[in-house]
Amino acid sequence: MLYKFLIISKMSYPQVDNIFLWYNEIDNMTELIIQIDILYFLGIIASLIGIAWFAGIKIGKIENSIEWIKNEIEKIWNIVREKPITVSNSPMVLNETGQKILNESGIKNIILENKEMLLNAIREKNPETAYDVQEIAKKVVNLLKENTDIFIRLKNGAFKSGTNIDSVLLVGSFPLRDMALKELGFKTEDLDNNQ
Repeated sequence: MLYKFLIISKMSYPQVDNIFLWYNEIDNMTELIIQIDILYFLGIIASLIGIAWFAGIKIGKIENSIEWIKNEIEKIWNIVREKPITVSNSPMVLNETGQKILNESGIKNIILENKEMLLNAIREKNPETAYDVQEIAKKVVNLLKENTDIFIRLKNGAFKSGTNIDSVLLVGSFPLRDMALKELGFKTEDLDNNQ
């Protein structure tokens, strides 16, 4: 079967006032003719543009909502992740399990070897309080994953200490935090006042 689609404007056929649709089957040939007034045609195009714009706004709102949900899940994950290796003190300190990971994983040596790079990354974030330093240190230690050699050492350290890489990095953020607090002129007691 052969289908033909024709769009005919009012300029071609002045007698066309509305959209007409004809469907004819003549001698095994099927023909579909669509006659559209130019104003209706422009209206359809404008409607399609409007729908696309409106859909774009809705998609943007959905993306923002998903980003908010992602941030909230990340906050919850951080709380869950910290519980088994920290004591709820102010300032936050490692518990017995956290100390074991710190001693067995080798993260303390990795932090000391990369001290300047990590401290510079914290400085770039311009922390205003001791609490900011603590939270930035937790994020900055993840830069260590980007170096292949260090990443292998982190995996080996996680294996030796019987935990995962994220826990090793979290434990490593504590000595980094303490170094950064001293370097930036904060005291650990300042954490009490900021939380």
